[in-house]
Amino acid sequence: MRHHASTSVLLLTAAAFLTQTSSAQSWSDDLDSYPHGAPVDPGGLGSIGNGWESWSSGLGSSTVAGQPPAPVARSLPNCLSNNPGADTVNNFNRMPSHPVFGPWKIWFFVFAPNEYVGRNYWILLNTYDFGGPYSWSSQVFFDGDLNLVDCDCNNMNDPQGPQQLIRETWIHVHARVDLDADTVDVFYDNILLTGGQGYVWTTGVFGASNGLLEIQALDLFPDVPGHPNTTELYYDDFLMVPEQVSLCVPDPLCMPLANSTGQPALATLSGIGVAGADLIAVVSQGPPGQFGYFISGPNPGLYIVPPGASGIICIGGPQFRYTSVPLMQVFQFDGTGVSHAVVGGGEVILPTDGSYAPVPPVQPGATRAFQAWYRDGPTSNFSDSRLITFT
Repeated sequence: MRHHASTSVLLLTAAAFLTQTSSAQSWSDDLDSYPHGAPVDPGGLGSIGNGWESWSSGLGSSTVAGQPPAPVARSLPNCLSNNPGADTVNNFNRMPSHPVFGPWKIWFFVFAPNEYVGRNYWILLNTYDFGGPYSWSSQVFFDGDLNLVDCDCNNMNDPQGPQQLIRETWIHVHARVDLDADTVDVFYDNILLTGGQGYVWTTGVFGASNGLLEIQALDLFPDVPGHPNTTELYYDDFLMVPEQVSLCVPDPLCMPLANSTGQPALATLSGIGVAGADLIAVVSQGPPGQFGYFISGPNPGLYIVPPGASGIICIGGPQFRYTSVPLMQVFQFDGTGVSHAVVGGGEVILPTDGSYAPVPPVQPGATRAFQAWYRDGPTSNFSDSRLITFT
């Protein structure tokens, strides 16, 4: 078989965000603008949109699918069906500029049906051109036969080990690539697959390559040569974004009060600012060990200290809380006062598409305020409030 490897920015619009050139162009694809049932590439070189192409001429292509026969897309109406026999690449070299320095986040959502078997790979390459050369930096496989997910991290010990494959729901997967530090870490459902040891990007999957400090492509490979029984796996809502980009501005009237550390807690939100896209949320300067969650709402301007609290809530009604079971958005402050998701330990992900039932979907043009509530010993407190206008 072929072993396929397998700061504050003021209310950015999506167009401005996706064409920034201070470091490189960001990229996203929710598959919703493609014809239903069409291949993202007809085979070989020459994409029908947004950088997709087949690994080489003559291979099949992943298709844009919906319901039926695919599961309901995470963002309606379409998702990507990774078909057996396909090998589909997004070639970032076709953008005006691709990542060559700085920290980046690359994420997507994956859906494994109950009937899924075989093995699929999601791969990041530091070197790619149609027909070669190639150099693989990161490789995650979804094994339906063994019911597990793992990172092929052949240049390091992987104490974290494989994780159970979660089926019949959309699961968030992302990589943090730091081209300045030459490291990459990969997360499945906010669980760090690389064991907390960012491994070397340029050394790559096989532990011996001399790769580039660049992000040149991602590859979706159903491993039919190695696992002939492989069936469809589904993807949606791809995103590649500079990690340091912040989309929010502080509410100028919401002045957070100090907590037991002597400092006020500060929230940061990043993403692409498009209605329905997820936000990445981090709170700093919090009391170590304490728990919290985010609230949001369309009406900033309450500015009161609620009974029993020691901080100011700055969002009027209606207030939407990211707190329901399975508590994916609840966070805890580490020893340095930085928030981490209780489930998985990664950053807090705040959906805005309505998939998190207590929070209604954000509409284009709407402004929402976001603020963190957290415990502070015998009382509670709030971070500052951040405002985002969605496009």
